[in-house]
Amino acid sequence: MSSREIKVNYICNYLQPFIRFVSNVQLLDREALGISNIVRKVLLFYPPATIVTLPSDILQAFLQTLTRLTCFFAEGAAQEESVCMDDCLFMEAFDNMLKAWTTVLGDYQLFPEDFCKQSCLQIFNTYLQSHLSPPDGTRGTGRDIDSEEIDETEEDDQIKFRDQLQSIGVLGRQIPGHALPLLARLLEERINKLHLQLQRMHAQALNISESNVLDCLFEDIHWLLLITGHVICMDSEGETALIPSEIMHYSIQQSSNSTVNINTTLALLASPSRTLADIPGADQSADHIVRLVAAVLRFCEVETKVVEAKLAHLLSPQVSSTTLWFLRQWALSYLLPTETYYSEISMPLVSAFGQHTDGALWTMNYILNKIESNLCSFSWEATLVKESVNLLSSLVELRDKGAVVLKCQGFWQIVNLQNKLDRGVLPQAAKRGLMKTFILAGAALEDSQKRDEYWLQILKPLQERFKNIVCQENFNQTFQDDKTRNEVIDIFECFIGVVQGSQVSTVQSLFVFLSPMLYECAAVLNVYHNYQQIVELILQLFCECARGMLCYLTPAESRQMYECCLSTIQAYAKCNLGKHSLEAAAEEDSFSDIQMLMELLTNLLSKDFIDLSPPEDGSPQGSEGSAFTAGNVCLYGLNIIMPLMTMDLLKFPSLCLQYFKMITFVCEMYPEKICQQSEDLLASILMTIQMGLMTLGPEVTTMCCDFIQSLGSHLHRNSQNCSSAYQALRPYLKLLMDLIFSHQINSEQAGPALFVLICCYQEDYQEIAQNLINNQSDSETAQRLAKAFTDLTTNVTLDTARSQKMRFRENFDKFIVNVHGFLLVK
Repeated sequence: MSSREIKVNYICNYLQPFIRFVSNVQLLDREALGISNIVRKVLLFYPPATIVTLPSDILQAFLQTLTRLTCFFAEGAAQEESVCMDDCLFMEAFDNMLKAWTTVLGDYQLFPEDFCKQSCLQIFNTYLQSHLSPPDGTRGTGRDIDSEEIDETEEDDQIKFRDQLQSIGVLGRQIPGHALPLLARLLEERINKLHLQLQRMHAQALNISESNVLDCLFEDIHWLLLITGHVICMDSEGETALIPSEIMHYSIQQSSNSTVNINTTLALLASPSRTLADIPGADQSADHIVRLVAAVLRFCEVETKVVEAKLAHLLSPQVSSTTLWFLRQWALSYLLPTETYYSEISMPLVSAFGQHTDGALWTMNYILNKIESNLCSFSWEATLVKESVNLLSSLVELRDKGAVVLKCQGFWQIVNLQNKLDRGVLPQAAKRGLMKTFILAGAALEDSQKRDEYWLQILKPLQERFKNIVCQENFNQTFQDDKTRNEVIDIFECFIGVVQGSQVSTVQSLFVFLSPMLYECAAVLNVYHNYQQIVELILQLFCECARGMLCYLTPAESRQMYECCLSTIQAYAKCNLGKHSLEAAAEEDSFSDIQMLMELLTNLLSKDFIDLSPPEDGSPQGSEGSAFTAGNVCLYGLNIIMPLMTMDLLKFPSLCLQYFKMITFVCEMYPEKICQQSEDLLASILMTIQMGLMTLGPEVTTMCCDFIQSLGSHLHRNSQNCSSAYQALRPYLKLLMDLIFSHQINSEQAGPALFVLICCYQEDYQEIAQNLINNQSDSETAQRLAKAFTDLTTNVTLDTARSQKMRFRENFDKFIVNVHGFLLVK
């Protein structure tokens, strides 16, 4: 028998008793996980190409078992979720089965005709029923936890069940002719019931029974939106969002069968205030994808009417957030699609949402009006406001869409709303997000004059607000007022949003706007140095500028940026050097500030190796003020903040890593500048290197060894034997050797650094080696150790050339194995 035949024979003999076993017992939750792992591994090690060669009766039995187990685990998982169990074994088993189905559907054409479609239909229906309330579904009512408690302790469902929902979406796209009409009908029915229920509750007092009905309807709509969103859209994070090919083909097929009337479809889309039954022929002749979108817009319309009736407290913030999530996912793929990305495209979808169509303009404006309504009516719901801003941002990420958004009245209503709202009404992150969106939209304006006019309209009010506060004569007397402080916080959140929205095409004009305010930041920090929130916002603003704008700035603009950064760092150090606080959060605040300062200095360094700026007119790049480089600025900044660093602060892991990344980065790029620093600063840095080698973990140890290697290589190449840096680094040869011999450091990490130090301090090395040999009480051990040291540098020239490093590394590996075998340094 061939190896393939043996493999097939083995899996046949394995599957037969397995299928009999799982078909004749009632599986418990603790057994489900093991069973699902077996199925997953069967398909992992015996892929579809092998499975389909099984005898037809065994293949059919296995596939039926696969479907039955998936449905059974789906029901068990839903039950676990409804009663909030701690150990969700059925849930894990169901996830494993979905992974198995991903393998099957990857080669669905190998399986018997219609098998995949029938199985997908069964699993999809089971999952849908498990998440709907009776009579259509079987969802339990075990969740009696307070909704606020759930919000605080649980992830959002679209995050918590992301992988699961994506798999269900794949299954649904295999059967679009079943899934899409079903989801549309269920959504429409739930939304109509919800509307009637809310009308009834508006007319009479709320009772417990009606409240439970409302909760069930909201939960149903929530899950229908999640499932629908994952069926008609694919996860596009980091990729171009496209309409799934299965959905596109289905819409084209539905249209080609003459069952779609485009006029009826557009009438349904444009009538969110009317039900499906109110539009003649919509049930039979509307495109199913457009019908789903129309149902979601219908829900938005119901929400709007409820708000107008002053019954917003009856709505579900969770379902409203899910609706916005759906609209964002859908808009990325369907609204104003780039038609050249598709070999064929559906006419109903193009007519409803395509470029240069009335349908797309109407839909865009409707969504923008919905966003404005949310910002006005639900400003206290942070999650809902965040999703609204995310939706708005997604509409302007691409220039083509941004150009359409700028033509919509709804966008300008949001701009005006942002300027009119009282400070503190919206969450601060939302103010940042809105300003980012406004800036992204500006990038869609190709005409420079129109763009300048747009910046004037968006940015001028912000600039005037800043000047009216900071430049007023009595600012030092009024800065503590709540109104003034909230205004300052609001302004800096907006500044950060401006920077986050900048792109290569807009960064120059935006920096011209920002630079006068950046110069004032040091003075503002001096005033507000005791207000942690404002200090963090100022530092964060500079971090964002260095990360997102600096590499595009001209040399002259970069120098302005460096000056602003240094003056702000100096102001911070002046206000915090020697500062002591009894507050419990003081150390954590200090950690947060210094981490941002380290991040700022590291981001400044990027300018010297990623410089995408245009050359300055009339002079070659870097010809003026060449001493004002990112490296000099970084080291000057480090000099300012090093006195603020304490050993206790280095115990914060994230700050510790940021610090060692920065000094290692500086040393690798500018070792000569490290050598030029004052003896005090160099001693402080090397003290932290010693601490990093001995106590701060392997990742920090690696960076410390890299620092030593870079600095030592520079000293050796340039023969700086008389410099203070040369003398300061000398003790690290013995320290490194002690750590290596005592197994306190990974020898593989330390080898290159040790070689460089041996090259720099050859006499010291001979003395240390001889002392180690002399300290051995056993003469045989001393002789073996002497030979090991001799072999370590055999055929190695003690210079820092790469070839010599490689030879030393080979010798060093043998040295470590040899010495650790007979020597133990106590």
